[in-house]
Amino acid sequence: MKITEADVQAGIDSFDKWLIKVSGGVVNVGRLKTVAENVPVLANIFAAVDAVLDIKAMIEHGDKPIDMFDWVNLGLDLIGVVPLPPATAELRLGARPVLKLIRQKVVESGKAAGEAAMLALRDSIISAMVANVQERYAGEIERFLKVIRDGLKELLDHCAKFIGNLMKAIADVFAHATGKKYEVGHNVKSAGSHLKGVGAAIVAYDGRKILDNFGGFLSDMRKVEGKIAINTVTSAADLIDPNSTKKLQLFADDIYKRIPTVQKCIRELDGNDAGKIGWIITIGEDGMRSWRKRNPKPQTTGIQEHKTVQVAEKRAEHRIEEVQKTTDARHPGPNCCLTHTPVKTPPAATLHSIGFALGDEQINHEDFAIDGPLPIVWQRTYRSFFDANDEHGELGARWITPYTTRFDIAAEKLVYHDAAGRSIEYPLLGIGSAHDDLSEGQTLLRLDEQWLTVTRGHVLLEAYERHGNVFRLAFVKDRAGNQVTLDYDAEGRLHRLIAPHVQVAFRHDTRGRIVGVTHHDAQGEYVGTLANYEYDDQNDLIGATDRYGNRREYRYRHHLVTRYTDRTGRGVNLEWNGDGPKAKCFREYADDGSDEVRLAWHPDFRMVSVTDALGNVTHHYYDSKGYSFRVIHPDGSEEWMYRDANDKLVQYIHRDGTVEHMEYDVRGNFVRHQRTDGSVVEMAYDQKDQLVRVTDPLGHPWLREYDDAGNLVAEVDPLGHKTEYAYDGRGLLTRIKDAKGGAKALTYDEVGQLISYTDCSGKTSQWAYDAQGRLSEAKDAEGGVTAYRYGANGQLIEVVSPAGREQLSYDAEGRLLTHVDPLNRNTRYGYDASGRINIRTNALGQSLSYRYDRLGRIVGLTDQNHANYTFRYDATGRLIEEIDFDGKATRYSYDDASSRLESVDEAGQVMTMSYDRGGRLDGRSVGEEAERFAYDPLGRLIEASNRYSRVQRFFDPVGNLVREHHAYDLFGASRSFVWHHQYDEIGNRIRTVRPDGHAVDWLTYGSGHVHGL
Repeated sequence: MKITEADVQAGIDSFDKWLIKVSGGVVNVGRLKTVAENVPVLANIFAAVDAVLDIKAMIEHGDKPIDMFDWVNLGLDLIGVVPLPPATAELRLGARPVLKLIRQKVVESGKAAGEAAMLALRDSIISAMVANVQERYAGEIERFLKVIRDGLKELLDHCAKFIGNLMKAIADVFAHATGKKYEVGHNVKSAGSHLKGVGAAIVAYDGRKILDNFGGFLSDMRKVEGKIAINTVTSAADLIDPNSTKKLQLFADDIYKRIPTVQKCIRELDGNDAGKIGWIITIGEDGMRSWRKRNPKPQTTGIQEHKTVQVAEKRAEHRIEEVQKTTDARHPGPNCCLTHTPVKTPPAATLHSIGFALGDEQINHEDFAIDGPLPIVWQRTYRSFFDANDEHGELGARWITPYTTRFDIAAEKLVYHDAAGRSIEYPLLGIGSAHDDLSEGQTLLRLDEQWLTVTRGHVLLEAYERHGNVFRLAFVKDRAGNQVTLDYDAEGRLHRLIAPHVQVAFRHDTRGRIVGVTHHDAQGEYVGTLANYEYDDQNDLIGATDRYGNRREYRYRHHLVTRYTDRTGRGVNLEWNGDGPKAKCFREYADDGSDEVRLAWHPDFRMVSVTDALGNVTHHYYDSKGYSFRVIHPDGSEEWMYRDANDKLVQYIHRDGTVEHMEYDVRGNFVRHQRTDGSVVEMAYDQKDQLVRVTDPLGHPWLREYDDAGNLVAEVDPLGHKTEYAYDGRGLLTRIKDAKGGAKALTYDEVGQLISYTDCSGKTSQWAYDAQGRLSEAKDAEGGVTAYRYGANGQLIEVVSPAGREQLSYDAEGRLLTHVDPLNRNTRYGYDASGRINIRTNALGQSLSYRYDRLGRIVGLTDQNHANYTFRYDATGRLIEEIDFDGKATRYSYDDASSRLESVDEAGQVMTMSYDRGGRLDGRSVGEEAERFAYDPLGRLIEASNRYSRVQRFFDPVGNLVREHHAYDLFGASRSFVWHHQYDEIGNRIRTVRPDGHAVDWLTYGSGHVHGL
């Protein structure tokens, strides 16, 4: 987690509230800050917030015994801030989060202290520890832990002295409030000045700066030669009654009395007994030893003959951090484009789109789409916190579309309301000024007083024209020149979307809201209705009907959606913790109670606990911008995500402990991917951010070329084979010339829909469409015609082909209800209240029924003979048992450390599995029989062996299998065979040479059709 200064301030604010509460309002942080200028130890409070909060918790605990893990927690917090021993700042700063992470896993295990000593740290935790250590410490983590252990006794002695001084300073503040004077050295003020940079250094986490500041502080303290009374704060004794003064003094005395006990307990944290810091270190060391045994080889890949394999052993280098108090995530939250990363990571929202960080609900409903070179896609987005449209939104409160985005000018800034319902603030640009936002992936340019553009790379441009204090969208244009223009009426309402082949017109009510959308051709002739909308008196959209009469409905409370339906009336229900736009949705569930999710946000730091319908809890930790950086699954496995300054994912630790690294250039282009097996893929771009080169892990280059319009015009593979492409003026692909010289041609209608394709043999296939852009007829190269017909709800109801006539029926959401084949056999399908299939009945009347748990997972099948097939899952959704219709059971077990499938027990026969670093199966065994597998850096299987045989496979640079080695050892005889294969320029196999030397030639035509051997 990235610590911000706001997070440090959040801890101070928490301490402030406590001071006010316990002192009756006499002592607060404001007063403490004034005193801190003259009391060096007290000044350190603002750099050691967590340690102070530990003291606060200890005092609130009263006379109750303090848990041993709380003592450990205090000791670890002190290790991070105590200024001694010298030259250990970076080590101590790294030790605190690592040891606190181990402590957290011990506590989460729920085991007694003795049992916790046997705790096996998961591989993902080990990887996170390694990442933190490598960022701060040049050396292996085992060495790191040993250095901490060797210096622990001395370090804890310094911590005990430090906490004593810290507690005395806090007690002195309360005592001073009763009228007691401080007695401090004359160099105290100088010492305090040395500490001014400590808070910022803690945020920056620069151990050298922290140590330098504390070094100055210690030097000044050694200069103290005498004591003089100072009173920088006016005594409060005359302002409060005697009873309050007495309470403050008693409170101060209570803190004074605790100091010897606290110091004693801190010193006693040395050692390896349960509950000691040395014990925590031991658990970390044991975890590392186990991890080394499970991962003995840094890399296992096949090496190709005469090739250079690009495999890296890049260490994870990202810190982990923990603070007791943080600020909430900031609005508008994460950019959804950046949550969809180059590798698959945990979701940022629930199944029905409650954001984990902000608790916001996002609904995306598409009402219509009109095909074209630049398609018009009318998708409505509801965002619960988007209150900028509450009064005058074109679709009512909280809704927006890609064609109703805008910039508001407010208080010398621009506020961009994007298509996802997020309001993003930008500086108010001067004429000719630009603003490049790599985090959002867009560039703003102020052309003149009236025009502002937004470009996303070199692909799409949006132009906004100023009207009063608003820049409204005027047109959207792609790099091929295709454009959709927005036309507004005299009242400033969106009137039309205009493209060369189509017009979309809007009708409004008296409040300026869109109530109808109609489809017109290029000449303005009416084609049909696209959508209709209905609103309530609170300006909320309550109904949306598409061109076929299918309707979605919405209910609200204070503009917050409480229920919405699909086009068949099935609904999702939402519950909120408040009434304002920043209220959080804490529960969602389907009408039948399935798919229920409850969310609970931690009151002190950025973490949400997500509880599913079966009570399984997943914890999501997120940063100040709302991006998840740590996910703890119900089984204890974890995933970690690290991002750069532009919020792009740079490192991902998987649940099995494997790590992926991503790198980007200064323009945000993805340039390097180190995968979990260590293999590396590199990408290069031209000045227009177009991908021009991909170098695979074997070092083979794959090249691309573009024309001035940005169209891909050529691809060259590692063997030099070139494929060329041509386009029309709209950027539509019209010709493909393969590496053998064969050409394919494509043609389109005025809308941009494909109407013919001619292959390199001159064979042509054709397609036709209806007025709604749906496929109505397909004609293959041999003249066979297939016709398609649609029903009132817009779904396909009939297919007539040379094979016969098929009849179908679907519901409004596209769920198949019936299918009648050309032989008139009827199969029927039924669905439950959540839209999941629950029964299938064939033409003989035989049925197969489906059962689901409350999470929507299939748990049982029942056939026509009433026999059952059942499934069971663990807390994370992994299949752990299935029992087939005959009663045979198959059970699956998973490795605790890596979460990978470890064994399969099929009716008593157990197969065990092992995996390579990339998570690929590299071994499996049943009893004494074992098989081994190996892969190359591209993930291709290159070797398989058992005790009787061995097969090796060799590939050329473009992935063609060119040679196979087969070796057998049977009945005391060993034999081997080699097969060779050859390919043409487009990858078709043309020749195989058998082990006996005989050759088989493959005769092909066109794009690879075989016509003879």
